[in-house]
Amino acid sequence: MKRLTLNELKHRMSQITKKCIDLHGGGEEYFNELDDLIKNDEDFLISYLTHISQSSVKNIIISGEIGEKIAALRLKYKWFLSDCSIEYINGSLRKGNPIQYSNWKLDSYKNQPFIFVDDSYYSGKTLRIVRTYIEEVLGGYLQGSYVFYDGSEDNLDDVVSLYRYYDHFDN
Repeated sequence: MKRLTLNELKHRMSQITKKCIDLHGGGEEYFNELDDLIKNDEDFLISYLTHISQSSVKNIIISGEIGEKIAALRLKYKWFLSDCSIEYINGSLRKGNPIQYSNWKLDSYKNQPFIFVDDSYYSGKTLRIVRTYIEEVLGGYLQGSYVFYDGSEDNLDDVVSLYRYYDHFDN
C-alpha cells in the first residue's frame, strides 16, 4: 500500500477524469466509470480519507457505495480511521430515498461537528439533505464536505474536492 500526498491525490484524480473524458466524453457512462475508478482504488481511498481525518473533526458521515468500500477497508486495516466515528448512510438520497443509518448514537452528537464525505458533488442535493439531517435530527453541525470529484458549475456549498471540473473546462 502506498500513501499518496495531497498533490499525488489531485494528480491521480486528474488522470482518472482525463481517462473518463477520453473514453466517454460525458454522460452517464462517464460518471459511472469515474465513480468505479474512485471506489476501486484502495490506495486512493485510504490516502484521501486519511488526509481528511487529520482535521480536529472526528465525526464522519459517508454515503452510498463509497461508504461500503470504506467500511470494508476499515475491517481489513484496523488502523484505518480508528480514531474517527464513522456513520454510513445509504446513497441515492438525491433521488428521494430517506436516510438509513448504521450506528447513530443520537445522544452523543449534540453540538458536535461533522464532516461529510462522498465520491462526487453535482447539484448539492445530497449534501443539503445530509446537512439538514445533522442539524435537525442529530443536533450537530456540518463543518466540512469533501468529495473526490466536483462537477458543479457553481460551488455554492464550499465543497473541498480533489478535482473540480469547471476549474479545467469552460462548457
